[in-house]
Amino acid sequence: VDGTVTINGSVSNTTCTVTVNGGSSNGTVTLPTVGVTSLNSSVGQVAGGTSFSIGISGCTTSQTSMAPYFEASGSSAFNAQGRFTTSVSGVDIEILNSAGNAVNLGGSSTVSGGLTGQNVPTVAITGSNPSKTALSTFTARYRSTSTTVGNGAITVNLAYTIIYQ
Repeated sequence: VDGTVTINGSVSNTTCTVTVNGGSSNGTVTLPTVGVTSLNSSVGQVAGGTSFSIGISGCTTSQTSMAPYFEASGSSAFNAQGRFTTSVSGVDIEILNSAGNAVNLGGSSTVSGGLTGQNVPTVAITGSNPSKTALSTFTARYRSTSTTVGNGAITVNLAYTIIYQ
């Protein structure tokens, strides 16, 4: 035997209502329509930043913090830069955390003061049982990957799982 791998985990009986933008657990974030000229002057141009939140409420839990862990859903895919690839040539969708830093979509779910592999900070769960709450805020935006971008409709699907600490 060369070594041992220990696997630790936890299954929580936490009961919370999960919301996107204060609605149901499934939400839609609509970016504004932007012109190709706002993205094609140089690689890395950004436009259309739109805020959204993922929250929990009505919780009965002993956990003290939470963070959403992001995964691609359906035909949506992440690229090596941790952004969504889209059907529009030269345009990715980028997600920013509450500090304005890029979330590394597809990164690991390593938890240490946040989802460090994804650059998603944890947020405190506040209040008292059975009314504990927490809210994570993000921004979605277009990001150019080319000096010449295409045009067209974009739809990506971002699945998430709430990770409790």
